[in-house]
Amino acid sequence: MLVVGLTGGIGSGKSTIAGEFKRLGAYIIDADKIARKILSPQTNAGKKIVNYFGKQILYKRNATVYINRKKLSRIVFFDRKKLKKLNELMHPLIINQIKKEIRILKRNTKLPGQIIMVDAPLLFETGLNVFMDKIIVISVSRACQIERIKKRNGLNKKEILQRINKQWPLRKKIEYADYLVDNSKNRQKTRKKVEHVWQKLFNLE
Repeated sequence: MLVVGLTGGIGSGKSTIAGEFKRLGAYIIDADKIARKILSPQTNAGKKIVNYFGKQILYKRNATVYINRKKLSRIVFFDRKKLKKLNELMHPLIINQIKKEIRILKRNTKLPGQIIMVDAPLLFETGLNVFMDKIIVISVSRACQIERIKKRNGLNKKEILQRINKQWPLRKKIEYADYLVDNSKNRQKTRKKVEHVWQKLFNLE
Protein backbone atom coordinates (compact mmCIF):
# COMPACT_ATOMS: atom_id res chain seq x y z
CA MET A 1 0.00 0.00 0.00
CA LEU A 2 1.43 3.34 -1.09
CA VAL A 3 1.35 6.47 1.05
CA VAL A 4 1.29 9.49 -1.24
CA GLY A 5 1.66 13.13 -0.25
CA LEU A 6 -0.48 15.66 -2.10
CA THR A 7 0.55 19.29 -1.75
CA GLY A 8 0.75 22.67 -3.44
CA GLY A 9 0.60 26.34 -2.60
CA ILE A 10 -2.41 28.14 -1.14
CA GLY A 11 -5.10 28.49 -3.81
CA SER A 12 -3.71 25.65 -5.92
CA GLY A 13 -6.91 23.61 -5.67
CA LYS A 14 -5.75 20.78 -3.41
CA SER A 15 -9.28 19.94 -2.27
CA THR A 16 -10.48 19.63 -5.86
CA ILE A 17 -7.56 17.40 -6.83
CA ALA A 18 -7.96 15.30 -3.67
CA GLY A 19 -11.61 14.83 -4.60
CA GLU A 20 -10.60 13.53 -8.00
CA PHE A 21 -8.20 11.02 -6.47
CA LYS A 22 -10.89 9.97 -3.98
CA ARG A 23 -13.26 9.36 -6.89
CA LEU A 24 -10.65 7.02 -8.36
CA GLY A 25 -10.34 5.07 -5.10
CA ALA A 26 -7.74 6.76 -2.90
CA TYR A 27 -8.13 7.00 0.87
CA ILE A 28 -7.77 10.69 1.68
CA ILE A 29 -6.29 11.98 4.94
CA ASP A 30 -7.01 15.72 5.08
CA ALA A 31 -4.50 17.65 7.20
CA ASP A 32 -6.72 20.74 7.25
CA LYS A 33 -9.66 18.77 8.69
CA ILE A 34 -7.38 17.36 11.38
CA ALA A 35 -6.14 20.88 12.17
CA ARG A 36 -9.72 22.16 12.52
CA LYS A 37 -10.51 19.43 15.07
CA ILE A 38 -7.37 20.21 17.06
CA LEU A 39 -8.04 23.96 16.85
CA SER A 40 -10.92 23.88 19.32
CA PRO A 41 -11.15 25.60 22.73
CA GLN A 42 -12.07 22.20 24.20
CA THR A 43 -8.77 20.48 23.28
CA ASN A 44 -5.52 20.84 25.23
CA ALA A 45 -3.88 22.51 22.23
CA GLY A 46 -6.86 24.83 21.82
CA LYS A 47 -6.69 25.89 25.47
CA LYS A 48 -2.98 26.67 25.12
CA ILE A 49 -3.67 28.70 21.98
CA VAL A 50 -6.41 30.71 23.72
CA ASN A 51 -4.11 31.32 26.70
CA TYR A 52 -1.38 32.59 24.40
CA PHE A 53 -3.44 34.66 21.93
CA GLY A 54 -6.22 35.75 24.28
CA LYS A 55 -10.01 35.46 24.22
CA GLN A 56 -10.17 37.91 21.31
CA ILE A 57 -9.85 34.91 18.96
CA LEU A 58 -13.03 33.30 20.34
CA TYR A 59 -16.59 33.59 19.15
CA LYS A 60 -19.85 31.95 20.18
CA ARG A 61 -22.49 30.33 18.00
CA ASN A 62 -25.55 28.52 19.35
CA ALA A 63 -24.05 28.51 22.86
CA THR A 64 -20.88 26.79 21.60
CA VAL A 65 -17.51 28.56 21.72
CA TYR A 66 -15.17 28.34 18.74
CA ILE A 67 -11.76 29.70 17.77
CA ASN A 68 -12.04 32.22 14.94
CA ARG A 69 -9.58 30.76 12.46
CA LYS A 70 -9.67 33.80 10.17
CA LYS A 71 -8.89 36.17 13.01
CA LEU A 72 -6.11 33.91 14.27
CA SER A 73 -4.72 33.67 10.74
CA ARG A 74 -4.59 37.44 10.38
CA ILE A 75 -2.73 37.73 13.70
CA VAL A 76 -0.02 35.18 12.94
CA PHE A 77 0.59 36.16 9.34
CA PHE A 78 1.64 39.61 10.50
CA ASP A 79 3.81 38.36 13.36
CA ARG A 80 6.57 35.80 12.75
CA LYS A 81 7.01 35.05 16.46
CA LYS A 82 3.32 34.29 16.95
CA LEU A 83 3.23 32.16 13.81
CA LYS A 84 6.17 30.14 15.14
CA LYS A 85 4.34 29.62 18.45
CA LEU A 86 1.15 28.49 16.73
CA ASN A 87 3.09 26.04 14.59
CA GLU A 88 4.87 24.65 17.67
CA LEU A 89 1.50 23.97 19.28
CA MET A 90 -0.25 22.57 16.21
CA HIS A 91 2.18 20.80 13.90
CA PRO A 92 3.33 17.93 16.18
CA LEU A 93 -0.30 17.04 16.94
CA ILE A 94 -1.31 17.15 13.27
CA ILE A 95 1.66 14.98 12.28
CA ASN A 96 0.95 12.44 15.03
CA GLN A 97 -2.71 12.18 14.01
CA ILE A 98 -1.81 11.70 10.34
CA LYS A 99 0.67 8.95 11.24
CA LYS A 100 -1.97 7.33 13.44
CA GLU A 101 -4.54 7.34 10.63
CA ILE A 102 -2.00 5.87 8.22
CA ARG A 103 -1.28 3.04 10.67
CA ILE A 104 -5.00 2.33 11.10
CA LEU A 105 -5.63 2.23 7.35
CA LYS A 106 -2.64 -0.04 6.73
CA ARG A 107 -3.79 -2.39 9.45
CA ASN A 108 -7.47 -2.51 8.50
CA THR A 109 -7.41 -2.30 4.71
CA LYS A 110 -7.09 -5.66 3.00
CA LEU A 111 -7.92 -4.65 -0.56
CA PRO A 112 -4.93 -4.81 -2.96
CA GLY A 113 -3.84 -1.74 -4.85
CA GLN A 114 -5.19 0.81 -2.39
CA ILE A 115 -3.48 4.15 -2.05
CA ILE A 116 -3.44 6.40 1.02
CA MET A 117 -3.20 10.06 0.04
CA VAL A 118 -2.25 12.72 2.57
CA ASP A 119 -3.64 16.09 1.51
CA ALA A 120 -1.33 18.54 3.32
CA PRO A 121 -0.60 22.13 2.27
CA LEU A 122 2.50 22.23 4.50
CA LEU A 123 3.79 18.77 3.61
CA PHE A 124 7.40 19.97 3.22
CA GLU A 125 7.29 22.75 5.80
CA THR A 126 6.31 20.31 8.56
CA GLY A 127 8.62 17.49 7.45
CA LEU A 128 5.72 15.16 6.62
CA ASN A 129 7.29 14.46 3.24
CA VAL A 130 9.76 12.00 4.82
CA PHE A 131 6.86 9.64 5.63
CA MET A 132 5.60 9.55 2.02
CA ASP A 133 6.41 6.92 -0.60
CA LYS A 134 5.61 9.32 -3.43
CA ILE A 135 4.78 13.02 -3.64
CA ILE A 136 2.40 14.85 -5.96
CA VAL A 137 2.74 18.62 -6.29
CA ILE A 138 -0.08 20.69 -7.74
CA SER A 139 1.21 23.51 -9.92
CA VAL A 140 -0.76 26.63 -10.77
CA SER A 141 0.11 30.02 -12.23
CA ARG A 142 0.61 32.89 -9.78
CA ALA A 143 -2.20 34.89 -11.44
CA CYS A 144 -4.61 31.96 -11.12
CA GLN A 145 -3.51 31.42 -7.52
CA ILE A 146 -4.18 35.04 -6.55
CA GLU A 147 -7.57 35.12 -8.27
CA ARG A 148 -8.75 31.94 -6.53
CA ILE A 149 -7.70 33.18 -3.09
CA LYS A 150 -9.43 36.51 -3.70
CA LYS A 151 -12.70 34.76 -4.50
CA ARG A 152 -12.41 32.23 -1.66
CA ASN A 153 -11.06 34.36 1.19
CA GLY A 154 -11.85 37.92 0.18
CA LEU A 155 -8.25 39.03 0.82
CA ASN A 156 -6.45 41.84 -0.96
CA LYS A 157 -3.35 41.21 -3.07
CA LYS A 158 -0.92 42.24 -0.31
CA GLU A 159 -2.48 39.79 2.17
CA ILE A 160 -2.49 37.04 -0.46
CA LEU A 161 1.19 37.49 -1.31
CA GLN A 162 2.09 37.45 2.39
CA ARG A 163 0.41 34.06 2.74
CA ILE A 164 2.01 32.71 -0.41
CA ASN A 165 5.45 33.84 0.74
CA LYS A 166 5.06 32.06 4.10
CA GLN A 167 5.09 28.72 2.26
CA TRP A 168 7.86 27.02 0.33
CA PRO A 169 8.16 28.46 -3.22
CA LEU A 170 6.40 26.28 -5.77
CA ARG A 171 9.64 25.77 -7.73
CA LYS A 172 11.24 24.28 -4.60
CA LYS A 173 8.34 21.89 -4.06
CA ILE A 174 8.51 20.80 -7.68
CA GLU A 175 12.16 19.77 -7.18
CA TYR A 176 10.98 17.11 -4.71
CA ALA A 177 7.90 16.01 -6.64
CA ASP A 178 7.52 12.58 -8.17
CA TYR A 179 4.48 13.75 -10.12
CA LEU A 180 3.06 17.13 -11.15
CA VAL A 181 -0.57 18.05 -11.72
CA ASP A 182 -1.12 21.36 -13.50
CA ASN A 183 -4.35 22.84 -12.16
CA SER A 184 -4.23 26.09 -14.14
CA LYS A 185 -6.24 24.69 -17.04
CA ASN A 186 -9.88 23.66 -17.28
CA ARG A 187 -11.42 20.90 -15.17
CA GLN A 188 -11.40 18.34 -17.98
CA LYS A 189 -7.65 18.69 -18.63
CA THR A 190 -6.93 18.54 -14.90
CA ARG A 191 -9.02 15.38 -14.55
CA LYS A 192 -7.11 13.69 -17.39
CA LYS A 193 -3.80 14.55 -15.71
CA VAL A 194 -5.05 13.17 -12.38
CA GLU A 195 -6.14 9.95 -14.06
CA HIS A 196 -2.73 9.65 -15.73
CA VAL A 197 -0.92 10.05 -12.39
CA TRP A 198 -3.34 7.63 -10.71
CA GLN A 199 -2.59 4.94 -13.27
CA LYS A 200 1.14 5.35 -12.65
CA LEU A 201 0.64 5.09 -8.89
CA PHE A 202 -1.65 2.08 -9.25
CA ASN A 203 0.94 0.27 -11.37
CA LEU A 204 3.45 0.67 -8.51
CA GLU A 205 1.22 -1.35 -6.18
